[in-house]
Amino acid sequence: MSQEPMQTTPPEEPRDVTDQLRLWGTVAAGVALILFFFQNLEEVEINFLWFAWTTDMIWALITSALLGAVGMFLGQTFWNRRRRKQREE
Repeated sequence: MSQEPMQTTPPEEPRDVTDQLRLWGTVAAGVALILFFFQNLEEVEINFLWFAWTTDMIWALITSALLGAVGMFLGQTFWNRRRRKQREE
């Protein structure tokens, strides 16, 4: 008679409904952003300060979205650092 070793699996944690809603909201926003990018493929002239150049609008939109994401990340980082510092005092 051979006995197989019992395999124990850790209990699965129940997923919070708000986590699932955030995930689906993020996916929907990402799909909408990608569709928006591909609907704007025409060529445009960009004027910024003393620079002027012609490019596809999709690149201007992607650059703007990336700069906005970096700005939000930096802003959130500085805000959290400030709040943490205030709590320590």
